[in-house]
Amino acid sequence: CASSPGLAAREPSWAASPGYASWRTSSAEPPRRRSPAPGRRRGGGGTVLLAPGQLVLALAAKVESPYRNREHLCGINSWVTEALHQLGVVGVCPRGICDLAIEGRKILGAALFRRRNILFYQSSLLVCCELTLFGRYLQHPTREPDYRSQRPHAEFCTTLAEQGYGLSPEQVAGALRPIVTRQLALPGMGI
Repeated sequence: CASSPGLAAREPSWAASPGYASWRTSSAEPPRRRSPAPGRRRGGGGTVLLAPGQLVLALAAKVESPYRNREHLCGINSWVTEALHQLGVVGVCPRGICDLAIEGRKILGAALFRRRNILFYQSSLLVCCELTLFGRYLQHPTREPDYRSQRPHAEFCTTLAEQGYGLSPEQVAGALRPIVTRQLALPGMGI
């Protein structure tokens, strides 16, 4: 699957939440020049590997309440579910705290950062990326949602392509863009 600049990563990179480091440092790691570029991100969750074939959604908005984090995560994730449904993707459901899954396998992970009434949401949707990269660069997380059941990355995660949907990140972004625009125009983002 192809992706254009600005919508998805061109080279693998990772971003770790503060105080959470789970990237590999073993001798099996490829040479540094070929390893993902390190970065930091705001919000919860573990280390995130971004690679070609993923769609990243980052959203900043002013909200009335400094609370309701779970409602905001679930609400924004429902926008992604709506876009996927419009594209014919079925069986997407919320799992864990802030994931979306198909048949118990993760397709989207999200995190939220809050500063008073400012909300920063970020998520990564696995459209058609190479899942073997996760096992290559990331260790098994120290904390995991119950539905992961100790499965390694390649068994826990799936992509839309692996589920039989021949979509590109651009197609998903095209379906998602009007939904996000509509929801941001509503009081309280419609949540």
